[in-house]
Amino acid sequence: MAKDPVCGMTVKPEKAAAIREYRGETIYFCNPNCKVKFDEAPERYVPDKSNETVALPVEGMSCAKCAAKIDNAMRETEGVIDCAVDHVTKKAKTTFAPASAERGILVSVIEERGYTVPPKGLHHPHPTPIPQEDTELPPGRGAGEITTAVVAASGKTSEVIKCT
Repeated sequence: MAKDPVCGMTVKPEKAAAIREYRGETIYFCNPNCKVKFDEAPERYVPDKSNETVALPVEGMSCAKCAAKIDNAMRETEGVIDCAVDHVTKKAKTTFAPASAERGILVSVIEERGYTVPPKGLHHPHPTPIPQEDTELPPGRGAGEITTAVVAASGKTSEVIKCT
């Protein structure tokens, strides 16, 4: 049994819908669409063993829009292969080629967008406080708009920051 690297399905090699050789390894796919997706970016599915992955703590994110801003910038950075930024866990998990990028470059990309990456071991996991009207925000961060929202599932009311 083999595993389709794109969707994760188990594939019997004799029943594979598509096959490809990559870096001396035979890759089996459950359907031709997975092979097409693989061919667009094989390094995402069979990473180079020399690539590195870091999970950088990011302070200052308050919503999915904040995370998307960092994610988009990381993906445009030379040497970055994959990135997943989560505003809930406040982490930017990034896979990169050390020959083209390094931790310092990744930290700069985040900080240039107005967020903070604390030195190793100093991450404070508590949520970002809601800024008051006269609170000064980092450069590049809008003051946001504090609104009241009713969370549908619980019916509770809470303050929400809408980033600008």
